[in-house]
Amino acid sequence: MEKVERIQYQAALAITGAWQGSNRSKLYEELGWETLSSRRWFRRILHIHKIVSNKTPCYLKDKLPPYRRPLYRQNNSNKFYETRCRSQRFMSSFFPNATSSWNNVITHFDTIPSVDILRKHILSLIRPKEKNIFAIHDPLGLRYLFQLRLGLSSLRYHKMCHNFMDTPSANCPCDNGIEDTDHYLFWCPFFCYSKSNPSD
Repeated sequence: MEKVERIQYQAALAITGAWQGSNRSKLYEELGWETLSSRRWFRRILHIHKIVSNKTPCYLKDKLPPYRRPLYRQNNSNKFYETRCRSQRFMSSFFPNATSSWNNVITHFDTIPSVDILRKHILSLIRPKEKNIFAIHDPLGLRYLFQLRLGLSSLRYHKMCHNFMDTPSANCPCDNGIEDTDHYLFWCPFFCYSKSNPSD
């Protein structure tokens, strides 16, 4: 599983042009991606929904633990009893893990929802909203934008925070402050000069 997660991370780096070592959570938030582990969690819950809805072979429903008996009439009666597991390995297997996840999600509903409603609800929990790139059609510019947003770029402050050996100081060569994102975009006279003189 770890290898697959690493492949997803490398794909995100390739799409955004971000540097190796960029924060994984921030990277996925920029792209609007859920992690593969969250996606597997999502698929397990949907499969329990299929089993409960009699859309799978009957023998799978026989494997489910019994429903919890509600203490009060208004309590949700669609939860299962938790499976007692002696090992973490067994707890990570399909039925113990999926029924526990189902119990956590189904508490948001009074009755078992349709698969579309359930899917929409789970995605709202695990999938971040994709960040806007303002309809920019500039691959090089977008790469720099992603790097600045992720806090890992060629700016001295970013490199120093990530322990680059060639960047012992975060001070900007203009001697007017730290070379971070705000300084670079708004205050640095070197940047302002190059912006007003694109031929230089």
